[in-house]
Amino acid sequence: MTQAPTPPPAIPMYRAFGTNGEYTRPARTIGELPFEQRQPAMALARQRLGVDVAFGTIIGEQNGLTLAQTRNDSREWLQWRGCDLPLSMFWPTNQRGHHDD
Repeated sequence: MTQAPTPPPAIPMYRAFGTNGEYTRPARTIGELPFEQRQPAMALARQRLGVDVAFGTIIGEQNGLTLAQTRNDSREWLQWRGCDLPLSMFWPTNQRGHHDD
């Protein structure tokens, strides 16, 4: 079995925009990660979730399911694109640490 890539020590910060303007917070999804960390995160998600994950493709379709099959499956995340996967689903809990930023 291939060993999953090791993610950074903590989830990287993401520059977000809200009603009060710009602010930073830890990234929440694969799509919010810096570009160079997205492929390793998808590899980690593949290993942890046991399915193929592609950045902009609906996960169920990427794994040969029809849209109807993904809707009927109890795993709601099969309807999401890889970029929308929450990091909390597969990122090691000991590496979701706090930031000093």
